[in-house]
Amino acid sequence: MIASPSNLALLREAGLLGEAAIAAGPNDLLIAVLGRDEPALTVAMAAAAAALAEQPFASSGNAPGQMAPRSIAIGRETAPSANLALISTPGEYAKLLAAFGTTSFEFRRG
Repeated sequence: MIASPSNLALLREAGLLGEAAIAAGPNDLLIAVLGRDEPALTVAMAAAAAALAEQPFASSGNAPGQMAPRSIAIGRETAPSANLALISTPGEYAKLLAAFGTTSFEFRRG
């Protein structure tokens, strides 16, 4: 999860916030695992590392292995007929990004 203040608070409440994560900020990714023993934790962390190293899945309309657009502007260029933008970001930033995105172009009914 992203190390936003609200996510850090959730991890703290769950007892999963280790000392190394205390200095993390909103631009950091945290992976928290809970296991019955050290070998289980090692397996879980190895699975997380492998998942992060995988090639991203192509979304519909993209060539195999091509990443989905990372901005509204790029999305408009690659899919000009699209009429929906999905913004996936931590709650405290979503409103700002949504407002920025909707003032960058017009929504049209099609």
